[in-house]
Amino acid sequence: MYCPGFLQDSAHIFRYCSYQNGIWSISDPFENAVLTTVVYQDTLIVGGVFLDINDQPPAFIACRVNGQWIPYGNIDDTVRRLRVIDGELYATGTFIHADGHLCNGVAKRVGGTWVNVGELPDMEAQVQDIIKYNGELYIVGALHYYDLGAHGIARFNGTQWLPAGNGIMGGFAAGLCLEVYQDELYMGGLIDIGAGNPGHAIMRWNGSEWRSVGTGVQGPTGTYDYLYTVNDLSVHNGLLYASGGFSFAGNVPAMYIATWDGDQWCGLGGTFSSLAPIYSHGFLGDTLFVGCYDMADGQPVNGLARYIGTWPDTCSVSMGGTAGVHVQQPGAPAQLVPLGSGQYRFVGTGKAGLLQVHNAMGQMARSFHLNWAGDGSETFRLDGLAPGVYVVGLYGMVPTKLYVQP
Repeated sequence: MYCPGFLQDSAHIFRYCSYQNGIWSISDPFENAVLTTVVYQDTLIVGGVFLDINDQPPAFIACRVNGQWIPYGNIDDTVRRLRVIDGELYATGTFIHADGHLCNGVAKRVGGTWVNVGELPDMEAQVQDIIKYNGELYIVGALHYYDLGAHGIARFNGTQWLPAGNGIMGGFAAGLCLEVYQDELYMGGLIDIGAGNPGHAIMRWNGSEWRSVGTGVQGPTGTYDYLYTVNDLSVHNGLLYASGGFSFAGNVPAMYIATWDGDQWCGLGGTFSSLAPIYSHGFLGDTLFVGCYDMADGQPVNGLARYIGTWPDTCSVSMGGTAGVHVQQPGAPAQLVPLGSGQYRFVGTGKAGLLQVHNAMGQMARSFHLNWAGDGSETFRLDGLAPGVYVVGLYGMVPTKLYVQP
């Protein structure tokens, strides 16, 4: 297992770490950080922001051959992610050219050289991740392809780059990570539900529309007030793992890391330093490792921790269950009150904002702005909804669960 990142030794020299048979080893000194590693065709390849290794010239990307570091092509800026997809190696980052080809942040290794993947229009894109879903390549990052109508995420059908629905709405939109789980594409990143996105920090795509992931993840007060992120996604033993800067998932405690099984969010327990989130995570066998700050469960960890406890079962309610009107979850500043005849009102402390109603499949059923007056909201109507379970969320508040009877 390899652990890259902004890791420095006591002399402030950048290195990455490797772990095998219970023993940690450190790499040769790098001029700056290694951000990504991959083993491709039995060769270790690293990418990052470094300009040299051991004062030798490999910059941004290099491979290890016969105990020596040598260049792995000529890339002119940061490599943020290396991924093997269908046996082929892809690189993403902030680079413009790779081996003389105009790539604009996405390159593919073909026949011993790097080539572009279609014609991306943005000369200053920051591409964070790449994955294949439904036969198409998807990329995420700080992307604003205005001519394509693609924001935060774009897809390549083999011929041209296209948008993926509305992408991420909002001026500070950015995608950070991608993963395919249960035949849907999940995206984590800088995603604001208040900007009209169906989720906050995470949402999913079924090939035609973006949907929420249950009630998603929440900040330190159990609300959507904070613009935190989901930094990393992975699938292990049938569960989707999400890590980042959140404190709740599905409205249950889940400090920085949680699992989703397609129906419920569950927290893993534990505490980390409040100074920084979990930046990434991964498994070696069945052991979970996380890249964090300096503390985990009160112990100094110096940037990396592993989970050795039993798996907790602090889980949310089922997103497909029936529980009547669910009100006043922990941390909720107000509660939803039914007034009869399809009419409702929020009572308590709150504020005006975007009210969104999603069904149990995560599809948006209603969306409108709701004003606040005194100690409660104006009344609003939800009549006309088909019988079933709905999640009602007002921006800045913990979502509540509503069961519409036949």
